[in-house]
Amino acid sequence: MLAARSSKLIASVFAPWERAFGQTAAEHLGADGRSIAKLALCLRPDPDNWAADVAEVAAACGIDEGRLSAFLRQAASVERMASAPPVEDIVDGRLMAARDRNEDDE
Repeated sequence: MLAARSSKLIASVFAPWERAFGQTAAEHLGADGRSIAKLALCLRPDPDNWAADVAEVAAACGIDEGRLSAFLRQAASVERMASAPPVEDIVDGRLMAARDRNEDDE
């Protein structure tokens, strides 16, 4: 699907979410193919206008608003986790920066 290439469209979150959760977006959202196709072409909600945007998209696509909001938040989490550095790349210096004292001070 060409729409999945645009990070501005909801279609871009389907495949990563489905890989992470082992279920199709349609199954999770309780939506039919037509509703999913409409949803795929919607813009992702603006974080500053989240509730209103999710409500508008849910109503337009005939999808439960609560399920859609949870799905989109989960998808955003999957994206953030995918872009995080691998655990092997974390160095002690980064972990130490969050501490108030050195181990020697104990």
